[in-house]
Amino acid sequence: MALIGRPGANKSHPLSFAMKPFLDYDYKQNQEFEKALAKYDELMSMSCKERTDSGEEQFPQEPIRKRFLISDVTPEGLSLIHAQNKRGLCLWADKLSAWFKNFNRYNSGSEEQFWLSVFSAKTTISDRKNAKSSIFIKRPYISVIGTIQKKILSELAKGERSSNGFIERILFVMPNL
Repeated sequence: MALIGRPGANKSHPLSFAMKPFLDYDYKQNQEFEKALAKYDELMSMSCKERTDSGEEQFPQEPIRKRFLISDVTPEGLSLIHAQNKRGLCLWADKLSAWFKNFNRYNSGSEEQFWLSVFSAKTTISDRKNAKSSIFIKRPYISVIGTIQKKILSELAKGERSSNGFIERILFVMPNL
């Protein structure tokens, strides 16, 4: 969803207000994750025998950060985060132009095609050279929400985006003022 308005039209504040419960939840989850990670690191610094003798699990599980929101992320990072948060995620880009301008910033890959597949809830499989295993997400669910200025909309439609269905997957909201 793209909230459209002229510069200074108060697009960001209502969106921030709407996202506040998710931010609060993610903040609390991050605090809990940091504590769990510190405990995990402490346990991993001990030998297996020391862990067992102290009543801890011999092979503790690394904690996972639960969350709803993401912002600045690569498709690979997004796949990993989504695999850990199976109920879905929301990419919150206050300035949507930054989101689509950053496509393929780290490589000359096909980030736009990745998003087209995700918007269609098509299975994603991420195989990376240094990964221990594939990341397999059978039915991804990732919403995207942000703001954009009316004059920048033409940039959003550049290239294949005007003919490959990318634009049609975005709900544009522009209040009459």
